[in-house]
Amino acid sequence: MDLAALLLLILVMLAQPGASVSRPTGENVRGHAFSTSFSSGNQGSILEADEPVPLWNRTFGGIGNEYAYSMIQTSDNGFLLTGGTLSFGGGGSDFWLVKTDPSGNMQWNKTYGGIGDEEAHSVTRTLDGGYAILGRTDSFGSGGYDFWLVKTGSSGIMMWNKTYGGVGDDDGWSIEENPDGSLIVAGLSTSFGMGSGDFWLVKTDASGTMLWNKTYGGPLLDMASSVVKTADGGYALTGYTYSFGAGNSDFWLVKTDAFGVEQWNKTYGGANDDFGFSLLQTSDRGYALAGSTSSFGQGVYDFWFIRTDQYGNTVWNKTYGGIGYDEAWATLQVSDYRFVLAGWTESFGAGNSDCWLIATDASGNPQWNVTWGGAENDYAYSVLQCNDGNFALVGETRSFGAVGSDFLLVKFSGVANVAITNVTTLKNVVGQGYTTNISVMATNEGDFTETFNVTVRVNVTSVASQTLTLTSGESRTMLFVWDTSSFAKGNYTLSAYAWPVQGEADTADNNFTEGWIMVSIVGDVNGDGKVDGKDLGSVAWCFGSYPGAHPPMSWDPNCDTNNDGKVDGKDLGIVAWHFGEPHP
Repeated sequence: MDLAALLLLILVMLAQPGASVSRPTGENVRGHAFSTSFSSGNQGSILEADEPVPLWNRTFGGIGNEYAYSMIQTSDNGFLLTGGTLSFGGGGSDFWLVKTDPSGNMQWNKTYGGIGDEEAHSVTRTLDGGYAILGRTDSFGSGGYDFWLVKTGSSGIMMWNKTYGGVGDDDGWSIEENPDGSLIVAGLSTSFGMGSGDFWLVKTDASGTMLWNKTYGGPLLDMASSVVKTADGGYALTGYTYSFGAGNSDFWLVKTDAFGVEQWNKTYGGANDDFGFSLLQTSDRGYALAGSTSSFGQGVYDFWFIRTDQYGNTVWNKTYGGIGYDEAWATLQVSDYRFVLAGWTESFGAGNSDCWLIATDASGNPQWNVTWGGAENDYAYSVLQCNDGNFALVGETRSFGAVGSDFLLVKFSGVANVAITNVTTLKNVVGQGYTTNISVMATNEGDFTETFNVTVRVNVTSVASQTLTLTSGESRTMLFVWDTSSFAKGNYTLSAYAWPVQGEADTADNNFTEGWIMVSIVGDVNGDGKVDGKDLGSVAWCFGSYPGAHPPMSWDPNCDTNNDGKVDGKDLGIVAWHFGEPHP
């Protein structure tokens, strides 16, 4: 049929009664679309879904007490733990540094100290391949306790050490290395500042020489427990304050510039005691704070997790716990979609207190939790995600080990979980023999990079599959094309299925059903089973449109009968050619 004949045919049809061109008003059949969503459980509840399982645990200690507060993973995939020991060393208690292989077997250990008491609280890797350890000492320095910074080589041999402090007690709790090799350390000072104890931030060069120091606080006790470098080159500190806020003690977040000059501060808390212990800057430049609260929650103390924007304004906060004492000591961001908190619980588990590990989604809703412990007291103080995607926590145990409390290192499996989170189709009506596009969003909600298959089904028939690889927390939308040539006219249910990955237990979210799509007569745009003036009017109204066209209301993918991404003369021709079908 030539163009002149086509135009004449269109004019003839438009002249027929009931075939006037008007903007469609709800005439197109869109189907009964529905979506299936999966909740992570009631807010504040602890759900029993996919959860990690312990892979192994190790204890290290002697006849005295040992406490491990900090851990990093080393370049050989082993672990480096630090804390205090009363079993080994030269004095009452000493810094203790323990190096393990990837399976947690001790390779070497070192103690550092004098005749008094030393306790290490934080360790970081340095640019030269060695380590820097921060804690407190009363064997060396100026006052009662002083910050003590110990620099070692890669095998733990001390290279140098420095003390920082005054006549009072000064206790170092957190250390970070800057990109230029300088160090930033934070903790509590009763020697300097305004009150009975202040946040104390100290910057040193790569050799430990102090470059500057700042205190932050009021007339009462204020203690910094964590410091992080921020994306703008400054620093952020958290801990707790008795000088400011709403109750006895509150979480306190202090933001500084690169020279320690305070830019702003925020408190978070209620009428009772709230203690901040851990801080990280999130991928969107906000902050995540973890600690314990007796102002909110269910029990004596609960885990308290606060998410803020880049200025410290609360975005959301969540509590997790039972009727007992539950305290979060550490947090990490696994991806844009997941956080992990570690601490200890008296509300759940096997003994007096157990290590407790909780994963949440990006809004703080719990995804899984796991406890670990024995009949006595077991505490987790630090957590990291291993290079293999699993998790490791460090702390102390009185349930296992030698005598008293020992260093505790537990490795847990991560969780494997892939999901189909959305299925959409541009069209709800497609002409028999033509194609339509189906979009499927898949999300890796687990802790490992996963490669898996996604299959689109029409009713129970598989029509297309793709293989994709997603990192933890990553989502991706895939485009599938369904050729309807071999399908009879009628309504079809669309769904997509992610094939389970190794170790995946929760497969309920691997399947997602979108709704239905109609395979109809070619040219039937509105899905009423016939090709008539309404269909021609719809295509004429959309003529010249395409996705993103202005005004957008003129684009209707059902009018793109040949699925080429635009409504043009070809589509008018298709409708015109089949006009009047089905024939009586």
